Amino acid sequence: MLNDIGTSVESDDDSGEAAMPTKHARAGQAGAWYAERDRLVGLAYRMLGSVFEAEEVVQEAFLRLYRSAAVEDPRPWLTTVVSRLCLDQLGSARSQREVYVGQWLPEPMFTQPGPQDEVALAESVSTALLVMLETLSPLERVVFVLREAFALEYGEIAVVVGRSPTAVRQLASRARRHVQQRRPRFEADAAQRERVACAFLAACGGGDLGGLVAVLDPQVVLRSDGGGMPVNGTLGLVYRYQPGGRLFAVVSLDVAGGRVVGVNLQANPDKLERLRLPDTADPTDIRR
Repeated sequence: MLNDIGTSVESDDDSGEAAMPTKHARAGQAGAWYAERDRLVGLAYRMLGSVFEAEEVVQEAFLRLYRSAAVEDPRPWLTTVVSRLCLDQLGSARSQREVYVGQWLPEPMFTQPGPQDEVALAESVSTALLVMLETLSPLERVVFVLREAFALEYGEIAVVVGRSPTAVRQLASRARRHVQQRRPRFEADAAQRERVACAFLAACGGGDLGGLVAVLDPQVVLRSDGGGMPVNGTLGLVYRYQPGGRLFAVVSLDVAGGRVVGVNLQANPDKLERLRLPDTADPTDIRR
């Protein structure tokens, strides 16, 4: 059984201390770390908008798994614990962002989704959508991510958030309606997104003003958080200072209708210092 924060509370030990996991259970927990970590970090990131906080939450979830003696199936157990920890975290994050100076943007995240889920996962991690999800309540956001991005059934989500399936359906419907009313335009064709992003990057890099204007939507929006490599589901720019190579900005693009409709500039040093570039990234060049 799980208590309200997802920790196992059952014990066969009359002393009141939790029974220690067996050697076989330890092996299963180690396997779960390798099999589930990336999925769970992606789940938590979509809920929190912070890679650092997502990794902290997942680390805490695995520590709780390590201390639990009777977890037969780690995958749903970890999903529940991570989601509940995120729900707690969202409450405090909401108050912090109310006093955030300037435009808040999520921490950049380098993404490499597989072909089978590229469109759905790329959209669910897009900067524009993550910014929009900030307008949902914490519970609506958790339900929306579990249902829309990770396709959990309503009954499964009900167990995670401690609500009835009927209540979860209502939460999901309200969140979906809110998102659809304000949903940023998003190009479903991955090849088209790449072509537009490449044209944008080439125009910027070559000083081609005409080419830049041609690829920008007339109502393009610039979002800047001052406080090709895939960035939040699309190609983007990584800028470094020369010669030391210190990161100072990451730009991601929102593409729809064959044009750039949003440019997201992340220059908050606190967020960038935690960004880990792929091993293939050149530390001295502007990269896509």
